[in-house]
Amino acid sequence: MAKMIDLLEGVKKAINDETGAGGTLSSVNKVTMYPERNPLGFPFVTVLPLNERPIRFLSGGVYEAQKSITVEFYSHKSDSRDAKRASMGMMDKAMDLFGVGATDWLIPHIGTGADQVFDAEILNARSSNQSIPYRNGFIQVASFDMALFTKEELHPDVGGTTASTNIEADAKTVVDTIMNTIKGYKTGVENYLSSVQSFKSFTAPPTVSYPLVFVGIDNEVRDHEFTGMDVVSRAISVYGIHKMAQGQNALERNLNLMEYLRQIIFANKDFGGISINTIYEGTNYRQSHDGRGMMYGSNLDLVIDTLDQLRA
Repeated sequence: MAKMIDLLEGVKKAINDETGAGGTLSSVNKVTMYPERNPLGFPFVTVLPLNERPIRFLSGGVYEAQKSITVEFYSHKSDSRDAKRASMGMMDKAMDLFGVGATDWLIPHIGTGADQVFDAEILNARSSNQSIPYRNGFIQVASFDMALFTKEELHPDVGGTTASTNIEADAKTVVDTIMNTIKGYKTGVENYLSSVQSFKSFTAPPTVSYPLVFVGIDNEVRDHEFTGMDVVSRAISVYGIHKMAQGQNALERNLNLMEYLRQIIFANKDFGGISINTIYEGTNYRQSHDGRGMMYGSNLDLVIDTLDQLRA
């Protein structure tokens, strides 16, 4: 099992190790794992999460996943062409560290030294088309994405329940049941969500306290599959949102929150009997803005199949 935060730390360390005297990236002043809102020391590198997608589910409560991250290289020069050359030069040197289609660099855990992935690929190297004017010069950004392939346990730390019967459920019941299941982990023995300040569903009010967990429904599709019953597939998104003011600490907390939300859902995948099939489609890690500041607004996407009486 490889947490996203541990993969980011491993990539960050590999780059940071080359920033010292004699390193291939000795010109880099800083390597971070959060967006620099007020950059002061160019050039710098930022390592950020993108998403997780399940590839296939295996026996024994394990699934293979593709976890994608992006590595961004920022330079600042008085001439825009020099800025572009500098950012692309840093990117090329960093790509050499990892190799293209690497199978021999498996992102060892910075604590244990154990390999965390079974394959890694570099994808989508690119440079911004236009430089950004900034302080009598220009900022240029180059970046590449990495696809990291891991094996994950469904819910190694979280306990849950399984129902013996199926229960009909409408949209409100589905959303409310998912939210109540999640809220159950704020207190008690398994208080994995003790730091969450707000739990909301359907619509979030303009003012909330963060961290926030929000459950929303995107759409539903109804199919007639059983005698006298419809199967309703509902696309559900579970959001975990943190204020970005604390920089890397906020990112780490957001990633840990999303990890626990995933485990909670797998540990209770029938949600008391309302779901006859729960499909995990993946997790997206995003930055957002609520008018008062920047936030991490990650979302976990599900499809929940439920039974409903046949409609005329």
